[in-house]
Amino acid sequence: EAEDIDILEEIYFSLDGSNWDDNDGWLEGHDICNWSGVECYEDGNDRAGHVKVLNLEHNSLDGDVPSLIWNLPFVVEIDLKENDITVDFDGIENARYLETLRLSETGLKSVDGISKAPSIKSLHLTSNAMKNIPDELYEMQSLESIFLNYNEISGQLSPKIGQWTNMRNLFLFHNEITGSIPATIGQMTKLQILALGENYLTGSIPEEINTLKELEIIAFQREAGETAPGVGGPITSIEDDGWGLTGQLPAFDGLPNLKELYLGSNQLTGTIPPNFLKGVTEKADEIHVDLTLNNLEGTVPSELKAFDAMFLYVAGNKITGVADELCSKQNWMGGEVAEAECDAILCPPNAYNDFGRQTGSDTPCTQCPFTYGSEYYGSSGCGFGQMEDMSDVGILRLFYVATGGDSWVNNAGWMEDDTPVCEWHGIHCVGGVVDALHLPSNQLTGTVPPIIFQLSSLQIFNVGDNPVDVIFSGIESAGELEGLYLDATLVKDITGISEARNLRTLHLQQNDFGSADIPEEIFELEDLRHLYLSNSNFAGPLSNKIGNLVNLEEFYCHGNYLSGTIPGEIGNLQEAEIINLSENFFTGELPPELTNLRRLKTLFIDSFTRSTAGLSGPLPAFDQMPSLRELYLGSNSLTGTIPEGLLGGVSDRDERITIGLKSNQLTGTVPEALLRFSHLNIDIAGNMIEEIPQSLCEMKHWMDGTVDKYGCEAILCEPGKFNQFGRQSTEEHPCMDCGGSETSPYLGSVFCLSEEKHREKQILKLFYQKTGGRNWKSKDNWNNDDVDICHWYGVSCHEGRTVSSLQLGSNNLVGTPPREIFDLPNLKWLWLFSNPIDFKFDGIGQAGQLTSLLLDSTGLTSLEGVGDAFALVDLDVRFNRLSGSLPTEISRLLNLVTFSCADNNLSGEFPSLSRLKKLQNLRAGNNKFSGQLPAFSTHPDLTTVDLSGNRFEGPIPPDFLGSTDASEPIYIDLTSNSIDGVVPGGLSRFDTLTLYLKDNRITGIDQSLCRQEKWNGGDVGAFDCDGILCPTGTWAPGVGRASKDGVQCEACEFSMTFGLSECSREAGLGLRGQSSVGALRVGAVTLISFFTALVVLGL
Repeated sequence: EAEDIDILEEIYFSLDGSNWDDNDGWLEGHDICNWSGVECYEDGNDRAGHVKVLNLEHNSLDGDVPSLIWNLPFVVEIDLKENDITVDFDGIENARYLETLRLSETGLKSVDGISKAPSIKSLHLTSNAMKNIPDELYEMQSLESIFLNYNEISGQLSPKIGQWTNMRNLFLFHNEITGSIPATIGQMTKLQILALGENYLTGSIPEEINTLKELEIIAFQREAGETAPGVGGPITSIEDDGWGLTGQLPAFDGLPNLKELYLGSNQLTGTIPPNFLKGVTEKADEIHVDLTLNNLEGTVPSELKAFDAMFLYVAGNKITGVADELCSKQNWMGGEVAEAECDAILCPPNAYNDFGRQTGSDTPCTQCPFTYGSEYYGSSGCGFGQMEDMSDVGILRLFYVATGGDSWVNNAGWMEDDTPVCEWHGIHCVGGVVDALHLPSNQLTGTVPPIIFQLSSLQIFNVGDNPVDVIFSGIESAGELEGLYLDATLVKDITGISEARNLRTLHLQQNDFGSADIPEEIFELEDLRHLYLSNSNFAGPLSNKIGNLVNLEEFYCHGNYLSGTIPGEIGNLQEAEIINLSENFFTGELPPELTNLRRLKTLFIDSFTRSTAGLSGPLPAFDQMPSLRELYLGSNSLTGTIPEGLLGGVSDRDERITIGLKSNQLTGTVPEALLRFSHLNIDIAGNMIEEIPQSLCEMKHWMDGTVDKYGCEAILCEPGKFNQFGRQSTEEHPCMDCGGSETSPYLGSVFCLSEEKHREKQILKLFYQKTGGRNWKSKDNWNNDDVDICHWYGVSCHEGRTVSSLQLGSNNLVGTPPREIFDLPNLKWLWLFSNPIDFKFDGIGQAGQLTSLLLDSTGLTSLEGVGDAFALVDLDVRFNRLSGSLPTEISRLLNLVTFSCADNNLSGEFPSLSRLKKLQNLRAGNNKFSGQLPAFSTHPDLTTVDLSGNRFEGPIPPDFLGSTDASEPIYIDLTSNSIDGVVPGGLSRFDTLTLYLKDNRITGIDQSLCRQEKWNGGDVGAFDCDGILCPTGTWAPGVGRASKDGVQCEACEFSMTFGLSECSREAGLGLRGQSSVGALRVGAVTLISFFTALVVLGL
């Protein structure tokens, strides 16, 4: 017979041993017990020196496994999983002592001959390509555990399954098994885990299962695929394709050891039996039951009160009640019942949320909108009632009730039977049929029910200036609807509005759309004539689909946060007469296609309140636009001279013409060719204009006739003079001489240094007074009129002119800094960190140059208003008392490079911040953010991400930092979250990466990452994968990985995930620093137990 060493050498050469990831010791000497992956019997045993365990898992083995492997005379365990090999079981009968065989993820297609193995107890065949369960597997009566998850097994389960009388753990997750569960399963009396979920089973659950006294886990759920939501997560219905277990829900009352029961997404019927799980012995222990998305009826029975710590998921059924006794079970649902009572089990009828139950204070059960409803407990949505045949009067009565009609300002005639509906206040009729509702500023509240659109002759609907929401479902029924007036309402979502195909006028001004893009549905309303979107918190680029609205005559979109360039498709709006895009964040040059708009009369693209943006490039002549009468392009960054042919195409030159070009960067002389306009108002103050031809100063009708009074100064103040308008418009506002020695060579100055410094001094004195200046630690020169403000402590000025920075960190400031501080026009840095102040962002929009704001350790409690600080590049609000979700207005800060909000109490999902394209550094650690980890895949410059110490879950997205330059040094800290899965290979694109991932729920590392020698300061080069995370079964004190600082990965019996930094049972289960109950909740998804983790992993 071959010796062990001969067999091992044959294995080495057959499976390309020289290229294994770990071949330490192989072929070096005759002591095979020191070869990597080989464990021998110890001295003193009569088998000493022989192979006991051969573990070559995940080691880049390649080739055909030699049949000689089965001749290892005393081998007990062979592990070859996660290798590219083929296995032949010829000769396996020689492995007389082999008990455990792991061949998962090897591409195995057949196990022919395996039944000859006389002693195998544990067989691992997960994630292979097996098509069926061969009969010979059923002959292996010594089997105690078999893992066949994630194969391609089809067909029905054989009754021969009952031959596995010693089976304890049966795993057949995620295959294509059909048919019913055979009754012979009742012969498997030692069964502890029965996992048949994610298949296509049908028929009823055999009653024989109720005789399996050792069962701890039953998993028959039908959620399909690896991306199925976690148990207790949002309710996601799957297609009703006829699959799923049917029949009455069994009581399972004969299973004393049952701990987990998963039956979700089947077609079980009937009620939950009163004796459900009655036989469970330890009713004080946690028990998990998933019955979601079946067809169960009736009441959740009171008898379940016998369980002290139940997790019962039963949403998505036809439940009509929850026994009152259950709503006081303090430890149910991980303690959530103590907070939300019945709602933590199921939302009541006519209420809903994504989970069908309240999962925390931030996910309450929400009442269905009026005329919508949910009939049963545990709904994840509301349905529209069947009301198509209701009369106009009936519809209006519902509308009245839904919008608080009794509290309207004017409800004359409404609900009065003896008053015709056409005489009700706000109702207009034609021929006795309602065609318009006019109820603006009438104190309507609540939600306008979509039944209103069943008024088939409705043409105008006006509920503007009311605190009311509108649902657009069914709007297609209002086929004659032409006008929607919804300004200043609570509308935030217009889903469905595109079905209003005949809409001509749409008013959505003064709403709050949360910095969202302009909804695409608007651009499908191709019959629109009048579109009003101003001051509604829209952001992002103006879509090139604006060109679809070819019939548009008026487009008002000022006062939003639109960014990027104006698309050339705007030139398609050839019917447009008014376009107002002022006070947004447009950049780049004006599109030449604007000259196509020959009907355009008025164009507004000012940027007076958006000082960090602005159009650039030369000022176009607009000389092909005969109708243009008003052009406003103030406070941009237009350069060059004023074109000689400006508005040269205007047809009637005796009309009043208005041109606003204030505060750009225009140079040169005002062109004399403008003499062609007899009534011109032109504002060109605040530029770099050097000359006005005298002939223009004689145009007596210019500037509303003031040129006749004040000559050239009615157009521009002469050099060395100024006023706030840059010109004289009245006797009360003459051009004034600048004090001091400074003079400007340009006409039209709106600023004088000496005057400005005096104003700034008054602001600084007020700041000193309001923040307890007398008790500041340092206050040199403050309030000393004999010292220039630029020399006051903490104040800096640019070139000795106006205040550019205020640096008073850790200086014992108190109180509330006055909002006037934001009126310092050139303030760039405001550093007030480590002071116990009550900081408010009111008025920060005035600080148009403010780029750096440091407010860490100030006791800050709110970020309300920060979104107006458009110029911010660096915002630090760490170590404060911020709570709740991160406000969406952060997404308005388009220039942000560094955002630090770590060490607060912020919670909820972390926003994608996708608009912040300049972001480089993000620090948000030690908060309570939850949900999926954002990918940040659209941030080309983001190189530092710290989200440690939060509650993120799910895997690291494969495209994490997908747009970041791979050659840049990258820093990522995701430690101490609940991130799971495998560290993705997509990160291998980074050359130099510092990656912290300890204390999560990570189950693997893509092998490509283990060759990144520069990562983690060279630790990966020194320790391979261990330099990223210690594997399961090990830990590294404090850091969870090996490092050149002397820390190594050490054995830990409690370690079930990668990257453990503490060897304890709590840490091993991912519960470190959490209570055993609270740890079962991460965000809104209840984690499955340790046992279920085994099921999913197929261990």
